[in-house]
Amino acid sequence: HYPGLATHPGHQIAARQKAEGLKAEYTILAPSVETHVRLLSGGDLQRVILARELSANPRLPVAMQPTRGLALGTREGGQPLPRAHGRPCRHR
Repeated sequence: HYPGLATHPGHQIAARQKAEGLKAEYTILAPSVETHVRLLSGGDLQRVILARELSANPRLPVAMQPTRGLALGTREGGQPLPRAHGRPCRHR
């Protein structure tokens, strides 16, 4: 048993549906939402963290060095990030 994890069957279903939705929205290429994060690529790990943090609907998301550790092509590619609060986000 891990604190914070859904243990009631109804909550487990809702949590899984939310995870599946975030996996699709953030284009996380894990085989399943059950895949351990430590097995993901660096890019997928970053998308998991971003999905987790933005799904909490923060009033003002702040990212310190958001592109640190990204491949140069990814940083300069200007790929749009998933929508946050109904507005598209772009990294610079």
